[in-house]
Amino acid sequence: MSPWDNIDRHLKEMHDFLINDRAKVVAQAQREADEAKARGEEQWSQLLQERADELRSFRFHWEREEAAAA
Repeated sequence: MSPWDNIDRHLKEMHDFLINDRAKVVAQAQREADEAKARGEEQWSQLLQERADELRSFRFHWEREEAAAA
């Protein structure tokens, strides 16, 4: 395996980690919004839902570049 293959593999691992980590953060934010709504805290629920939506819509720069190239 060449050094470039190692670099490509490492970049792919970083890419996968960041995507998975974002999914976990979004899931946690959505749970917090749902819990606030279940407690009847509408203002907190709305604020937390907006945060979850913002996190869900976030895209890394390479994702935007990949989408533009497709």
